Amino acid sequence: MAIPVDELGEEGLINVAKTSMSSKLISGENELFSKLCVSAIMHVKTNSNKYPIKNINIVKSHGKSTLDSYFVPGYVTRMS
Repeated sequence: MAIPVDELGEEGLINVAKTSMSSKLISGENELFSKLCVSAIMHVKTNSNKYPIKNINIVKSHGKSTLDSYFVPGYVTRMS
């Protein structure tokens, strides 16, 4: 069964992301990371309803907790 992404809504997409992360190392923070993933993918959505994942970048901040993660719209060159 297939449902178009646009019909799922934000809560549906968050639940899909949570399910995808359920067996991963970050499963303990699946609420945070599922929301980050949905925010990122919706931010790169094009007018033709394409989702170019290559336009999403992850910047790791050394010495920080995974719970300090957050979504930054735009392009990040350096985080302090």
